[in-house]
Amino acid sequence: MPNQEPSQPDAEKMYVLESAVPLARSMVWQLQRTFYADQGIAAWSQSGVPQSITTSPIIARAYARIVFGFLRDMHRSLDPDEPVYIVELGAGSGRFAYRFLKAFTALRDDTPDIHQRITYVMTDASSSVVDYWRDNPRLQPFVAAGELDYGHFDLLELPPLELLNAHVTLDVNRVRNPVVVLGNYIFDSIPQDAFTIKDSQLVANLVTVSASTPALDLRALDAKVRVAVTFAEAPQPTDADAEPDPVLREILRSYRDHIGDTTVLIPRAAMACIRYFKELARDRLLLVTSDYGITREDELRGHEPIGFSVGGGFWLPVNFHALGEFARGLGGYGRHPRNRPIRLTTSMLLFGPESDTTFTETELAYSDVIEHNGPDALSLLTRAVGEHAVPLDFDALLALLRTTGWDSDYVLRCIPALLEGLPTAEDRLRQEMLRGIQLAWEQYYPIGESDDLPFGLGVLSFNLACHADALEFFEVSLREYGDHPRTTLNVALCLYHLRRLPQTLSMLDRTLELDPANEIALEMRPSVAAELGQS
Repeated sequence: MPNQEPSQPDAEKMYVLESAVPLARSMVWQLQRTFYADQGIAAWSQSGVPQSITTSPIIARAYARIVFGFLRDMHRSLDPDEPVYIVELGAGSGRFAYRFLKAFTALRDDTPDIHQRITYVMTDASSSVVDYWRDNPRLQPFVAAGELDYGHFDLLELPPLELLNAHVTLDVNRVRNPVVVLGNYIFDSIPQDAFTIKDSQLVANLVTVSASTPALDLRALDAKVRVAVTFAEAPQPTDADAEPDPVLREILRSYRDHIGDTTVLIPRAAMACIRYFKELARDRLLLVTSDYGITREDELRGHEPIGFSVGGGFWLPVNFHALGEFARGLGGYGRHPRNRPIRLTTSMLLFGPESDTTFTETELAYSDVIEHNGPDALSLLTRAVGEHAVPLDFDALLALLRTTGWDSDYVLRCIPALLEGLPTAEDRLRQEMLRGIQLAWEQYYPIGESDDLPFGLGVLSFNLACHADALEFFEVSLREYGDHPRTTLNVALCLYHLRRLPQTLSMLDRTLELDPANEIALEMRPSVAAELGQS
């Protein structure tokens, strides 16, 4: 997003683009969407949009368990000839989708009682991001299996959802089974309203947007443009009874009458999204979402006027309590963590075809993977330990990596310490390391980062004397990260151990082309040439 300031800079003239507009109708949301459209996949690989915790193998496994529990609860009403659509909102880099599908298909393959067809639908408002998915080789096997499709879907407009591969549009006549909706770090960056409550009256928070240019092109923002967003209270109270949505009207009345003086956020666009998918699913819906926010009514009290948090765009915390109340008003219910989240809140909304529909398996899965062993605490713990990975013993490193699901971010960080511990590690731990290398590779989903995981896995495999595996990893590194003398040298070493001497000599020559002073290549070449002569 363009450079954003909390208030108007003194040294630069600013032009007011809109003044005193209700937050949900402000142009800031269009600015947010333009940021992602302009950045494309670089928003995640280069611009610092947070995604580590919400794309990790930990959270992917947790969601897969919850969705599987939902299918078990709904199995009597499932049409085996039609897919269950699992729609991800704002799928971003695609890393979560990839890891979810790996976890879900493994769970389904290990469970004989449920073999329901699914179609996972990755959605985003940015065409360039959708194009990136369609060209991504990691996703292609799921497309070929008929389990993955894509769609342009703008949460600011909620258009019909068209599947780009199947060339069908999802509507109430097309969708025969319950629907699952997943969304991480999405409801925090789509339109919300804000109200300050004073003396049992609602006062809308209004937004003024200024920029360092009087003509701001929302279709192609200049990164040098300064944008300032300020808030002020409306001069007159808002009549809650004038709210056209009857469910939201009751929520506003309740807040006005019960929670005292404070400022509350109303996730208006998220509520519209919930209603949209509830109707699409004909009241058979599971929605799971993770974000930073509030789940309890007592946590709504005593808040000062709001301001945007900035990090690769901007965002506001999510009022999960309001979403739960909204679901209840529509005939469903919200399920939030009973323990108070530390950083990340994962909530689910459930709707059944009957008022007495029970979701026993879904609730059990949620309790297990969110409340007791959830991504919120696990991610914080593994990050804290991972930052001090070097002093850990080899077995402790393996325990850390197993806890993360062999997340490539942590594997890369731990490689130096793993290499240090390998020579003295017990054989059983070396075998576990081999298994972990394969798991790390299965979870790997590159998005253009500079870190070369294939090279690191190649080095680990080489030090475990798995030279054929190491060679494959080094060859991937050459394809994806280009010729580098350290990589070509390691390829040569693998080829030598595999007794492929002509290719060894060729890669040594390539190493010396890239690095004429490479001591190992200079020392190896004469002996390899001699062996070839003898043979």
